[in-house]
Amino acid sequence: MRRILQLREQRRAAITEQLDRAAGNGHKVRESLFDRPIVAVGDVQKLTGTTCAAANSLASRLVKLSVLNETTGHARTRRFRYAPYIALFNDAGAGGLTAEDSTSVSWHFCEQRSRTEGAISEWAA
Repeated sequence: MRRILQLREQRRAAITEQLDRAAGNGHKVRESLFDRPIVAVGDVQKLTGTTCAAANSLASRLVKLSVLNETTGHARTRRFRYAPYIALFNDAGAGGLTAEDSTSVSWHFCEQRSRTEGAISEWAA
């Protein structure tokens, strides 16, 4: 869990310094990546409430800051991933997440999903 917290803080200063007025949206995207580490421009747009062009620009700027990695190689329908976060799970046996960390993170994801599903059910009722 400590490595996740360290990762959470790693790019905070760079986003604040480099993204100027877009820093607030950059932080929103960065924080959301811990719940969904793979996103598309449409996801960024929904999360930030910006236009598609602004979301695309923000995603490109986050790539330059090494927050996101573009995975498709396409000009359209691009997908991005938060590679350092995913690597923590891939390296679990080699100094990445411990079994305790994985359990804690899994619990967090289940709790988040449960809250989201509950909110959707309440909204739909």
